[in-house]
Amino acid sequence: MNRTDRDPTILIFSGFILALVPALLFLMNQYADSHRASPPFVLAPDRGQLLELVQQRASIGEEVTLKPVYTATPEPATGIVTVYDLEHEREELYRLIVFRHDIACSTCRDILAAGLYDIQADTLIQVFLLDPWEVREGPVDTRSFLEQFIGKPAQTVFQLGKGVDGITGATLSTIGLIAQLNEAATWIAHHSVEGQSTQ
Repeated sequence: MNRTDRDPTILIFSGFILALVPALLFLMNQYADSHRASPPFVLAPDRGQLLELVQQRASIGEEVTLKPVYTATPEPATGIVTVYDLEHEREELYRLIVFRHDIACSTCRDILAAGLYDIQADTLIQVFLLDPWEVREGPVDTRSFLEQFIGKPAQTVFQLGKGVDGITGATLSTIGLIAQLNEAATWIAHHSVEGQSTQ
């Protein structure tokens, strides 16, 4: 049998095998990725570290103490992790809500951040990233993005594109942070300064 007389069935079968091998390799790689152990949480700072961070970045005096109000157990992949009141001489001045957001993206870093609220003025006065944002190109400059939230009422519901500008290349991170700030606003709406439900 010469080359021109090959059985078409063999040619079709050979082509099928050649197409099947890359598809199987791709599926095996996807399966391996989906069953890899997820990376451990970036741990939230302890009370001492949080207090130091707030004092440095928000210019809050050294006489303030950090009182735990709420701790989620177990710690969630997405949601509020801890809530603290910052007190001076037993008067609650600020509320600090630490949250995280799981981003379902293999190349994105999950969010670990905190919102600092002035209790008396009922405003959001600072947003802290407790784990810096990075994309493939390197660190993300988040300053102007985070400044958009400063001075807003504590129970403001934020929406990307409606009064809030995102960061090009970090869309999932901006959406996640906004979602958690909205979650914090809901928490504030349902809890008094002492951490008791108001509804």
